[in-house]
Amino acid sequence: MTMEETRAVDVHAVFRHSAGRLGSVFLSSLRDGRLLGWKTGTPARVMVPPKDLGGDGEWVEIGPGARLEAYVPIGWSAETDRDSCLALVTVDGADTALLTRLRPAAEKETLAPGARLTIRFADARHGAIGDFWFEQAAV
Repeated sequence: MTMEETRAVDVHAVFRHSAGRLGSVFLSSLRDGRLLGWKTGTPARVMVPPKDLGGDGEWVEIGPGARLEAYVPIGWSAETDRDSCLALVTVDGADTALLTRLRPAAEKETLAPGARLTIRFADARHGAIGDFWFEQAAV
């Protein structure tokens, strides 16, 4: 009977993929400090993030205001970022909601659906979904 030796091996692999024709424009706009929606379909709807349904469309700038649809109060999820929480937000000018970050993190029952929010962009942006978040709008 032969015994096999085993060894632990660390593998580092860099993987890159295309964000696609719409995702690439969307992410580039975030790097530039702009939030774009994709207007397409009949009747026309503005989707954010954009969804490629195969038809023609046009980019439209949306925001900076938004409406809170729902959120996960801190302590209700496995999130380790205590400075923000997850929120479902409909950006002004968009027809679909976006799952994003809400800062500062909301405690239970401190916000209600329908609350007005505003977008904020990070000072250093990289063309990633984490380049922006929403905050409660000043009243």
